[in-house]
Amino acid sequence: MEKYNGKYVTIMLCSQCNNNCKHCYIRYSGRFTDEELAKLIPVLNQKYTIILNGTEPILFPEYFKYFKMVNEHRILTNGIEILKNPSIISQLLENEINEVWLSYHFEIQDKISRINEDELNKVIQILKQNKFIVKLMCSLSIHNYQNISKICKKAIEIGADKIKFTNFISQGNAKDSFNNQEFLSQEQINQVLHDINKTREITLKKDLIIQRCGTFGPNQNKNNFQCLAGQDMIVLTPNGKIYECVFDISNDSCIGYIDDDYNLMLDRNKISSKQNHCKVLKKYNGIGD
Repeated sequence: MEKYNGKYVTIMLCSQCNNNCKHCYIRYSGRFTDEELAKLIPVLNQKYTIILNGTEPILFPEYFKYFKMVNEHRILTNGIEILKNPSIISQLLENEINEVWLSYHFEIQDKISRINEDELNKVIQILKQNKFIVKLMCSLSIHNYQNISKICKKAIEIGADKIKFTNFISQGNAKDSFNNQEFLSQEQINQVLHDINKTREITLKKDLIIQRCGTFGPNQNKNNFQCLAGQDMIVLTPNGKIYECVFDISNDSCIGYIDDDYNLMLDRNKISSKQNHCKVLKKYNGIGD
């Protein structure tokens, strides 16, 4: 075992959620307590860039102060809690959280989530009225992957500032909910990446910033793909175990642990040195070199 000397540490704050999305890839349980984070984060924050994540951290306002502590100005949410309790907006702003990453899966939202598009549009209105930056996190399946341009136009219309596309990974709920026909093939992924590039060319960044997740793997027309998982980025779960990627948290994927002195200890024999492909796309969807 050796100490992790990379740059990024993603802390999965909690597994609790007020939704049960059919495409969810999460496969860990538990949550960090306020007391645990009060000891953990100041130590790790001295050595690494901390990214706070989790299934639905907005459910636990005691976490918000740690976003400020690590200079993390954004939070991920499905939007349900903001719609239910708009007063939480002031708590986010008090802790310098001014950007919300909102799950919004165009054309398939109502099929995979408990909150529908009309409700999400209300959430966006609330956020924009309070001067938040809104980034939409849009998953793609065989049912909506051909509509990148249309989706981006719609995102602009409803007031989003950014959009990030990802794809279904056959992990967690997604593995149990869908047959293999729901997941994109390599040919379909190539089409998505082509369409994203084309849409970027005709879309001003001041209108919409268009991003894509590394889970699509490399673009065949470019040679700049680099997977940081396990090399310069790791994931810490509430049980003290370490993984390479947030999309690959399972019993057979643990690569280390955090010790009593808050050292992040890794077994390098369990980490692939290859960075030219997406490891989870290969492992779970069978795509890639």
